[in-house]
Amino acid sequence: MIRLTQELANGIVFRGISVDDFNKAELAIGKELAKLIRSTNYPYAEDLVYALSILIEHDHWVINNVARYGFNGLLSRINERALNEAGDTSVYLMATAFAWYSATAAVLGLIKEFRGVNRDALAQWSRAYAEELNAYIDTLDLLINDETYKTLKEEGVIT
Repeated sequence: MIRLTQELANGIVFRGISVDDFNKAELAIGKELAKLIRSTNYPYAEDLVYALSILIEHDHWVINNVARYGFNGLLSRINERALNEAGDTSVYLMATAFAWYSATAAVLGLIKEFRGVNRDALAQWSRAYAEELNAYIDTLDLLINDETYKTLKEEGVIT
């Protein structure tokens, strides 16, 4: 999935794949993967599906905002308005991805040797980390939007 997402993202830049096509392709992959996870009847399958949905939402957020503001425009907004939040987002992105990939690999039988208690903890952690990641995506969305940022500054919510 990581390789395919990277190829799709590279296609937007190098081969002219539209942002909409990228979003649709990644969503289709995610739906199939969610079906596969659910088909295992694993007790924490919904935790893994939720984490997957937030990982996809993060990808869409990045791609859509690069398309909206341009790469430099997005980076300058983050640098000027949300550097700490972007750092925290990265921490939760990596934690979510690690916990999700590790637990999902065990659930889908891609790895044979693991402790069930570790797999279960990672599945539950993936959801908890994804919830934090989702909150940070929402926060970044507020801070990079020019209109919202201006209003927050005028109201004294941010300095």
